[in-house]
Amino acid sequence: MRTNSRLILTTCLLIVLSLIVYSSIGYSFIFNCPEVIIVDRSANERDLFSLLQVIVGGSIGIIGSVIGAVIVSLLRSRNERRTFLRSKSEEILYLAYQCDEWLDKLILGYLIQGDIDTIFKKYPVNRLKVLQTKYFPTLKDDVDSLLASVKEFRTAIISERNDFIKVKEYSPEFKKKYDPLQSNVLKSIAEIEKKVALLKYV
Repeated sequence: MRTNSRLILTTCLLIVLSLIVYSSIGYSFIFNCPEVIIVDRSANERDLFSLLQVIVGGSIGIIGSVIGAVIVSLLRSRNERRTFLRSKSEEILYLAYQCDEWLDKLILGYLIQGDIDTIFKKYPVNRLKVLQTKYFPTLKDDVDSLLASVKEFRTAIISERNDFIKVKEYSPEFKKKYDPLQSNVLKSIAEIEKKVALLKYV
C-alpha cells in the first residue's frame, strides 16, 4: 500500500512539472518566435495575457483534480489498511482465548477419553504465531509467553495420561501443577488483551 502511495505521488509531481514546463515553453515561444509579427503591442500583450490565464487556469484545474484523486486514494488505502489490521488483531485475540479452551478440550478428549486426535485438532498457537510475526511484531514477547505456557500445560496433560489410566484420577503431582499452569495461561491471555487494546493501526 505504501508503494502505491509513493507511485501516485510521483505521478502527480511529474504531471505538475510537465504542466509547468509546457506553460514556460509556450510562453517563451509566443514571445520569442521570429515569425510572430507584432502589429499592435498592447493588443498583442492583452491576447497573450488572456492566453496565459487560460493555460494557468487549466493547469490549476488539472492539478487540483489529480491532487484530489491522490488524496482520496491515500485516504481509502489508509482506511483499508486500518480495517485489515484491526481484523487481524481481533483474530489474534480470538486465538488467544481459544488456547484456554483448547487445553480444556485436551484434558477431556485426550486425558480422560484417550482421543489422541484431540492433541492436534484446532491447535491455535501456530496460527497465532504467524499473525503476530507478520503483522504485530510488538506483541512478540506476549505471544511467545502464551505459547510457552500452553506448551508447558500441554506437556503436563499428555504426561499424565498413563497415570490417569491406572487410577482413574489425577495424580497428586498433576493436581499441584494444574492451578499454576492454568494461571500462567490466563495471565498471558490477559496481557495480550491489554496490548491489543493499545495497538495503533497505521
